[in-house]
Amino acid sequence: MKTIAFTATLDELDRTGGAEAITYGHTLLPHPAWDGKVFTAPKDGVYCFGISFMRQLIPMGAKDCESCDDSQIRLFVAGEDDGDGPGELKAYAWVGESKVPRSSGAVTVCLKLEKDDRVRTLDWIDGDKRRFFRHIVFTGYRIR
Repeated sequence: MKTIAFTATLDELDRTGGAEAITYGHTLLPHPAWDGKVFTAPKDGVYCFGISFMRQLIPMGAKDCESCDDSQIRLFVAGEDDGDGPGELKAYAWVGESKVPRSSGAVTVCLKLEKDDRVRTLDWIDGDKRRFFRHIVFTGYRIR
């Protein structure tokens, strides 16, 4: 069986507004099914995905806590019926409201996917505030 796996990272994400799909800057373990933003299942199977990130509350140059609210990296799965939309929320790595200078969130989930299902991550913060995430890691692999 040929291995289906990828690992991607993003050093820094700094933006304001609603949830947006994340484009990762580095792929440490490449696979043709991963394009830097979306993983497309090359075959039916059970796949596991992991997300981890660190939130920095006061971005460089800011005067106060701009990212103190709940912050998440959300994992969505879209099938052929979902068109280009994000699909269905399946899991999220979450950091709750706090004033800790750096907090981290992580999640691992295993899902049954069908061939051509698309998996992507979106960043989110409670409200329409600036979010500043550091060291986001997204990995996925087929176990059977």
